[in-house]
Amino acid sequence: LHTVPIDRTVPHRFAAAYDPRTLAITYFFDDIAQYVAQSPSVSEVMRKQHFYAIVCAQSRGLNADYRVRILRVRAYTRQ
Repeated sequence: LHTVPIDRTVPHRFAAAYDPRTLAITYFFDDIAQYVAQSPSVSEVMRKQHFYAIVCAQSRGLNADYRVRILRVRAYTRQ
């Protein structure tokens, strides 16, 4: 997302999709794919791991008043 300016005054959708068949992870910002990571960056061990969401509010050293609101988290698997 370093090439996309982010208006932090409005809600946004950040997402990641993992496809174990192709060993690819796609990262999204506001429903638009931003980056796809594939082999060799995504290895076979990914099929055996558990995943966790890590979210934080970083002030980038400015010590500014900043708040992160998480409105929804969804996780699912294909059957």
